[in-house]
Amino acid sequence: MVNVVERYGNEIKQLSHDERIELAALILSSLKQDSEPAIPSRKKRPIGLAEGQFVVPADFNDPLPDELLDAFEGK
Repeated sequence: MVNVVERYGNEIKQLSHDERIELAALILSSLKQDSEPAIPSRKKRPIGLAEGQFVVPADFNDPLPDELLDAFEGK
């Protein structure tokens, strides 16, 4: 079987960047529609399986320190 890039490589190279992205999105969406779900549906897990294994800290909802906020903002 001939690789798609080998067969259409010259045509693909002539596409603009935006056209290549559009082509990739089209291919991915068609593959997604044709494929079956990767993970079959399972029963829901019961609530409380990890009870007592993690405690939410009291300061969980406090504002982040300025240096951490700056790091997220790229400062």
